[in-house]
Amino acid sequence: VAQNLELELEAINGASISKFYHKNAIMIEENKKYRIPFADLYGDEQRDVLLNMALSPKTQEEEEDNTKPSAQILKASLQYIDVIAAKPIRTSASIGVSRVIDMNNHIEKLIQNPKLELQSIRLKVANIIEKARQIAEKGDLKNARSIIEQIQLEIKKFMLKYSNNKEIQEMCLMFELDLKDCMNGLLNVHTFKNMQLKMTSLAEGHLQQRCMESNTVEADGADAGADEGGVGVSTTSSILRSNAYRTEAKKHLASKFSGIF
Repeated sequence: VAQNLELELEAINGASISKFYHKNAIMIEENKKYRIPFADLYGDEQRDVLLNMALSPKTQEEEEDNTKPSAQILKASLQYIDVIAAKPIRTSASIGVSRVIDMNNHIEKLIQNPKLELQSIRLKVANIIEKARQIAEKGDLKNARSIIEQIQLEIKKFMLKYSNNKEIQEMCLMFELDLKDCMNGLLNVHTFKNMQLKMTSLAEGHLQQRCMESNTVEADGADAGADEGGVGVSTTSSILRSNAYRTEAKKHLASKFSGIF
């Protein structure tokens, strides 16, 4: 377990940070240096930070020497308290990119990164849920449902695009489940009143990449044999609601408190 995490990112070698996709990012130096605090992090958890960067123009040396396409553009440092070892930890790394010498000859070879696309979808889902809640609070339930429907279609296309990617499928199934709940909560004023706080929680959970619930749902069980009249008896059981951010440790803890074994 790590506590009091602080991630510091600094653009180097002429690169600049044009946009940061994290609401807790603290600007130290505009377009160059930012700090992001995190409360805590458990062993199975992860956090992703997205940002846009602009690279400096290629130098004359890079133009003339095609053997050096790589450039360091970002320096990262992380400090935190290791709870198990009871001591502070500091680590650092630099991030580089391979620079394309001739864009005209490489434009068709550019590779899309499914992990980056997934994190972009995650942030979009969080922002859309929050925006839909704000619109619904003004009484415009129809428009709130409309923007939810748009992101639902986008997720379906994304899932088809990466149909063989297990991580993306699991994450998108959770997105679909949460968005379906939102749609059900936007049917009328009464349903929205019951869903209003949950929409805030769902949006925050996606922003923080953290499971913020221990709700259960009913799952159909196998036939429990036959009754005296020879009719099969169907059983149901409670299972934890699907959440891709829930670690195994948290799943076990939530199961204990929910009475699920």
